[in-house]
Amino acid sequence: MAHPKYNIKRSLTPPSKKGVCSVRLRVTSQSRRVDLHTGITLSPKRWSKDRVKQGCVVNGLEYNVLNDLLREQEDFIASYFRNCAIRKDQINLEELKKQFNFAFKESSEVRSEEFFYVMQSYIDDTGKTKSWSDKYRDEWVRVMDSLRAFKSTTNWNSFTEPFMNDYLKFLSQSMLNEKIKKNLEKIREFLNWARLKKYPVNDDFFLYKPKLQTSRIAVRYLKVEEIVKMLSLEVAHSPVLEQTRDFFIFQCFSGLRYSDLRRLKKDNITPCADGYYLEILTKKDTDVV
Repeated sequence: MAHPKYNIKRSLTPPSKKGVCSVRLRVTSQSRRVDLHTGITLSPKRWSKDRVKQGCVVNGLEYNVLNDLLREQEDFIASYFRNCAIRKDQINLEELKKQFNFAFKESSEVRSEEFFYVMQSYIDDTGKTKSWSDKYRDEWVRVMDSLRAFKSTTNWNSFTEPFMNDYLKFLSQSMLNEKIKKNLEKIREFLNWARLKKYPVNDDFFLYKPKLQTSRIAVRYLKVEEIVKMLSLEVAHSPVLEQTRDFFIFQCFSGLRYSDLRRLKKDNITPCADGYYLEILTKKDTDVV
């Protein structure tokens, strides 16, 4: 789909009885137009062509701050048209106005009702910043869609313990626990970000720690003969390969993860009547073994 053509024009509304005007962005596309009010009001003498006049201060804000805000708002509009092209969506100027007002004007109470819009924005923006693969981005979209399918009116206050229990029950109809855990990890990541951005996230969610049993993966063992064969293999020509082999053999007998084996010190090994015993605080599970 071709990138939709549009035009943005900055202008002032007619003066009010107090002699002040509002700065608006008039967006035109496909022979239709919509006026977006920027939230900036000033007297006409502080406006020069299409920007706040240099040196002016309006409501305690310098002219450069206000002009930067106008550029940010125009970038938001450009992003809307770009996303429509990418997703092959129809242009809807009223929807653009709704999203614009939500992003730049509405109160936190109204923003709390726009949960899915914010989550979609997070997926789009973070996906670009972190160069997510299409597959990984689709995983996030499926998480968002599962929340919408479970409760289409989900908002920031929804994430209570009863809500989450019902949501997990809903997911369990089509998912194994391993997949449910991954869904919860993504929701936690998003809500952590949202909380940092001052969205009114229900704090109950961060106390929610369900016990989800996961299936154990079948373990395959080396036979003694195979270990002996590996031990007798001549690799002295490669010290790195020799050390790697020795590490692996030691893991076979100790059951240690590689990350814990790398952290092993003399202090972790103690003589005993039958030889030695090993004690270490594991890195991943923080368990003493």
